[in-house]
Amino acid sequence: MLSLRGSVFVSVFVSTIALSSLQPAFAVSDAEFDALKKQMEMFAGRLEQLETEQTVLKKENSVLKAKNTELQVKNEQLSRNLDEVGKDTQKIVQEEIQAWQAQSGQQVSSVEPAAGAADGMLIPGTDTRVKLGGYVKVDAIHDFGLSRDGNGEDFGLYAAIPLDGSTEDKKGGNTRIHARQTRVNLTATTPTDYGDLKVFVEGDFMAGQGSQTTTNRADFGLRHAYGELGPFLIGQTWTNYMDLVAYPESLDFQGVSGNTLVRQAQIRYTYRPDNSKNEYSISIENPDSEFLSDPANPGIDSGIEEYPDLTAKARFVGE
Repeated sequence: MLSLRGSVFVSVFVSTIALSSLQPAFAVSDAEFDALKKQMEMFAGRLEQLETEQTVLKKENSVLKAKNTELQVKNEQLSRNLDEVGKDTQKIVQEEIQAWQAQSGQQVSSVEPAAGAADGMLIPGTDTRVKLGGYVKVDAIHDFGLSRDGNGEDFGLYAAIPLDGSTEDKKGGNTRIHARQTRVNLTATTPTDYGDLKVFVEGDFMAGQGSQTTTNRADFGLRHAYGELGPFLIGQTWTNYMDLVAYPESLDFQGVSGNTLVRQAQIRYTYRPDNSKNEYSISIENPDSEFLSDPANPGIDSGIEEYPDLTAKARFVGE
C-alpha cells in the first residue's frame, strides 16, 4: 500500500513539472497583444512611409545633382565669357587711353577731347553733331626768388631763373594768381561715304596778358584747329615729330625741360594695318627755324623758309 501511493505521487510530480515548462514566462492579455500588434503595424507603416520619402529624396537629389552639373558648366562658360569681355574691355580702355594721350599734350590737366566724338548735339536738318567742351582753371603760384618778368610768373620759364647774387635774385619771390589756362573747344562730326569727317577747334587765354591794374584781360589764342577724314589730318595740332604717348605728365603749363613741344599746321597721313596697334605716319609741316645771328646780340633772327618740314614716325605697340 505504501509503495503504490509513493509511485502515484512521483508520477504526478513529474507531470506537473513537464506542464509548467510549456507555459510562457509571463502572461499577456488579449488587449495587450492587440495593442502590441497595432504598434507593430504602425511601425511597419511608418517604415514604409520613410522608405517612400527616401526614394523621393533620392530622385530629387539626382535632379539637383544634374542641375548642379548644368550650372557648373554654365558657370565655367560665363567665366570664360567674362574673361573674354575683360580682355576686350582692357583693349578698349587701352585704345581710349592711347587716343586720349594722342590729344592730351604735356600735362595732366590739358585733356584734348578726341575729334569727332560720337555724342553731341545734332544740328537740325544735317547729319552733323557738335559738342562744346573745355574747362576753367585757376593757378595760384608762388615763386621763391624767381624772375617776375614776362611769362616767368605764369608758368615755369627756366631761362628766367636769375643767377645767385644777381639784382633780380635779390628782389625776392613773387605771388601770381590767374585763370589764363582756361580752355574752350568745339568738336563736330559729320558722316560721309569715306568715314566720319571730324573737326576739332580749341583755344586758351595764354596768348596775351593784360594789365593787373585794370581788368586782367587775357587774349584768346589758338591751340588746335584741324580736320580728320580717314587716315588724313589737315590743320594745326601737335607736330608729328612729338611722341605724345611717352610725354611726361606735368602740372606746369610749360611742361618739362628737354622735350619737343610744338603745335603747328600740317598735312598728315597715318597708316594703321588691320588687326594691329602699330601705326606709321608721315607729315608735311610748317617750317620754322630760329638761330642767333650774333652771340653778342641776344635777339633771335628767323630764317626764310623755302620748303616745308617733313616728318615721319613709326609707332610699335607690344604687350
